[in-house]
Amino acid sequence: MRNAIRIGAVILISALILAGIIVAVGFEQTAEAVARAGVVSFAAVGGLLVLSLLVHTIAWAALNRPIGHAVPFMKLLRASVIGRAGNIVTPSTYLGGEPQRVLYVGQAGDLPYHEVAGSVLLGKYLEAISFILFAGITAGIAMVRYRASLFGPNLAVGVLLVVFAIGILVMGAVLWVSLLRRQKPLTALAGSLSRLPIFPHRMSRFRVRVRSMEEQAARVFCEEPKVAWRVFGMHVLGHVAIFLKPAVFFYLGGALVLDIGQLSLLFVVGQILLMVQLMPSGAGILDGGYLGAFALMGLGDSEHLAQCMAYLLCLRFWDILMVGSGAFFASRAGIRLLFSRSPGRGEAPSPVEGARDAG
Repeated sequence: MRNAIRIGAVILISALILAGIIVAVGFEQTAEAVARAGVVSFAAVGGLLVLSLLVHTIAWAALNRPIGHAVPFMKLLRASVIGRAGNIVTPSTYLGGEPQRVLYVGQAGDLPYHEVAGSVLLGKYLEAISFILFAGITAGIAMVRYRASLFGPNLAVGVLLVVFAIGILVMGAVLWVSLLRRQKPLTALAGSLSRLPIFPHRMSRFRVRVRSMEEQAARVFCEEPKVAWRVFGMHVLGHVAIFLKPAVFFYLGGALVLDIGQLSLLFVVGQILLMVQLMPSGAGILDGGYLGAFALMGLGDSEHLAQCMAYLLCLRFWDILMVGSGAFFASRAGIRLLFSRSPGRGEAPSPVEGARDAG
């Protein structure tokens, strides 16, 4: 009951924040922009969302084959929907729904949880590397396109983009090398935690499970390079689908054609803010970032800001449908899926063991 009240309160606060931003932008202008966008624009964005979800699921299915998991595609797809729903309502869009994915597939397929979690972990590693490459490129394009503004009156934003680009590229290189060398950074971290005088026995068991996951992920990566590269490419396609969302929406719904520099800026700003979205669907955080990006692009008049809010409301429409679908599939699997320690075979993973979609 307390969890339900807490979740309800967070959703209510998110709705109030979003309503306040709409009023600030202009309720009538936003309503007109939504009406002008129409069903076709909303459906096109939903189509790209479905495409990214399918790509993500196909990539996961490819990683299941080397470890002998023959999970029906529709079960993996439902698990991906549940995971995406978890990502939307948690403080970061990259991590949050993976434990539910593991629990759903482990229970549905009667599979050891640590093996399912290992395939999820490797998928997140490859997704992260592909995202890092794509985000680094788009950040570079955005900085070149808006260099006069980013390294002039908006220097703080420019410095943030530079730090972001350098940081993620270094992170991607380290992650790739650690996989090639079969290093186990998460195991080392779990080992350090197990030495603390806080639940030492539980943390020791946690370290064993993390080591098993990382060993499996590194083995598949090193011994199945064709599969790893295929999955990497699939995730790049998923990022492209996310990148194209605003282009499709604004072109179909407002006859606003965004160039590659503008799309790059929106992609990078959106992904940085979704790392710490804090509120469900990034209410308030993502809105402010997108409105600021529109102003930086010279589209800060009321008409364009209303179009921006229409796009953000389109994203929230599909987020609500995704959360509802995820909750439906989770409830069909049984409420214990979310709250029991071990609803199937093996031991349920800690939320830290999951590794998360952009966007």
